[in-house]
Amino acid sequence: MKRYLFTLISTLFVLSAYAQTQIPLSVDKDNSIFSEDVNKSLGAGESLFVGRTNQGNDRRALIKFDFSSIPAGSTVVGASLSMTATIGQGGSRTINIHAVDKDWGEGTSNNTSNPGQGGTATSADCTWGYTFWSQTMWTSPGGDFGPSLASASVDGSGTYTWSSQNLDDLIQDIVDGTISNHGFILIGDESTNQTAKRFNSRESTGSGPDLTVTVSTTTSLSSVVRDPKFTISPNPVFNSFKLNGNIKVESLEIYDLKGSRVLVLNPYFENHNVKELNRGIYLLKIQGEGYSVTKKLIKK
Repeated sequence: MKRYLFTLISTLFVLSAYAQTQIPLSVDKDNSIFSEDVNKSLGAGESLFVGRTNQGNDRRALIKFDFSSIPAGSTVVGASLSMTATIGQGGSRTINIHAVDKDWGEGTSNNTSNPGQGGTATSADCTWGYTFWSQTMWTSPGGDFGPSLASASVDGSGTYTWSSQNLDDLIQDIVDGTISNHGFILIGDESTNQTAKRFNSRESTGSGPDLTVTVSTTTSLSSVVRDPKFTISPNPVFNSFKLNGNIKVESLEIYDLKGSRVLVLNPYFENHNVKELNRGIYLLKIQGEGYSVTKKLIKK
């Protein structure tokens, strides 16, 4: 009976340590920028614009989410950005999202009669030329950003979703504090005229931008974590990986996302063979004296 209770308690501990939670994030700020005029913005507008107009002018949308509701130490196992389009020109067009490299602003600019043309920027607004209007500038006009994280094909009105492993990894870096959160920029088809799409902004009475992050938390172990740093190389992994860290490892275990242990590895080996695992996302539990850390492991 005692052995059964111990097994049950141990199982519950593992499940609680690796419980998955979906966390909807609130929008911190959003804005649109307009290529034909560095003095135009739409910080207080109900719409966001992406793509190229009939006149050959480009629009880009910036969105920043608040990640503070994600518990420290969480492992990001999925993320999905949803946007509601209300008008779309030019048929189906690819829109990419990128991480922004600089802080930028959302002011009180608006144009209720013709929002697609933007309004006069205020000091807190970003524009095509400025991160904060008339004060600080982008290094490159149109925004400073990294490579595409995810793409979606957008046609007419409806809800569209962006998701990818690159997006998951970027959010994990933000949660871990290894990079700063400056939000995302949406860039559409700027190769030809009449491709502009309009989306609801956070000020809209309809459905605004929504980012939902699925995390696996390890709160049950937080009292013994000393914040050692580990990296998995390569990750995603095909047959084997190396674990690089700054502290001695005494135990390596792999769990699936249901909390079941699927593999025990020798912590003293340099290369760790996971060839027998099926493709998917796993959690690598790394333990040593006085710490326990969980990292996401992707098996290809």
